[in-house]
Amino acid sequence: MTARLFLGLACMCIHGGCAWRAKTITAVLPEGSQAAPWVLQDAVWDGSFVRAARALGEDARDWRRFRPTHVWLAVYRHEDDPKRRTTVRAFAFDSRVVARKAYEHFRPIDAKAFNAGDEGCWTEIGVLFVWGRMVFDVFGNDASFSSQGQSAYVTALIEKEMPTTLPEAPR
Repeated sequence: MTARLFLGLACMCIHGGCAWRAKTITAVLPEGSQAAPWVLQDAVWDGSFVRAARALGEDARDWRRFRPTHVWLAVYRHEDDPKRRTTVRAFAFDSRVVARKAYEHFRPIDAKAFNAGDEGCWTEIGVLFVWGRMVFDVFGNDASFSSQGQSAYVTALIEKEMPTTLPEAPR
């Protein structure tokens, strides 16, 4: 009986009866305490670059030149020390070429490679990586090995959930 039900569902899907839902960027970012001891503060924010500019602060001016089509922001606080935090900023671009140009622009000179996405690197306070037409900037709140380590940890959790191909970003 179970095998027949599974076969029926599989046939329906193959013939267009259902569609497998693509993961969104919001869905790959750890929720709640999934990144323990890092806990998501509030919810993942996503929207247009124009709406994100204020939260990006002075960095908005540099990112603007690459015309991100969509931005996701998530802040994780340490459960035992709320002053410590890890921030994830994900930027979608019109193409892989533009994403690569943005990544190269923000990649520190002589940055050491970090194995993430299509290409990644260590920054003074975290990690930066390009994945298709996306650039992820994951960082702690100070220049330290601890900030880099916590950023690498959150990045590993993101990578674990990332689909093979990225869905189109909303405009």
